[in-house]
Amino acid sequence: MHIEIFSSQTGVSLGVTQQLDFKDIIQNQHCTNPIVLRFVPDQEASVSNLKIYLENKGVSKNSNFFFATSSMFFPNIESGSDVFAPFIEMPGVDSTIAPYGYTIDPVVIPNGSSSDYVWLDVQSLKQTGVNRPNFRLFFDT
Repeated sequence: MHIEIFSSQTGVSLGVTQQLDFKDIIQNQHCTNPIVLRFVPDQEASVSNLKIYLENKGVSKNSNFFFATSSMFFPNIESGSDVFAPFIEMPGVDSTIAPYGYTIDPVVIPNGSSSDYVWLDVQSLKQTGVNRPNFRLFFDT
């Protein structure tokens, strides 16, 4: 599976990524633009039961993370918008049984298709920047 990233303003694909970068974040503010992505099976015939967790907030725990999902792309969703729900940190998550993971639809994603759009937002509370947060994905093939 790979992660395709999109412009939050236009929905144009920016390509495949292996790393999420919230760019510069000013203390006590949300990121300038949310990250928009989709999960896409590549080697797998299909992916099912895709679930995402915020496993670790990073070196400094003084940030809050948020997400939103939709089957349709909506342009210009602003960071800090009411459409976002909070991620709860789940340190050391090792199973989909753990609480606070979020299922990404559709339940089965066939090869050649992709998941719903996922918007990720972050708010830095006591420092500039966000240091190495970790998201964990679980899925069945």
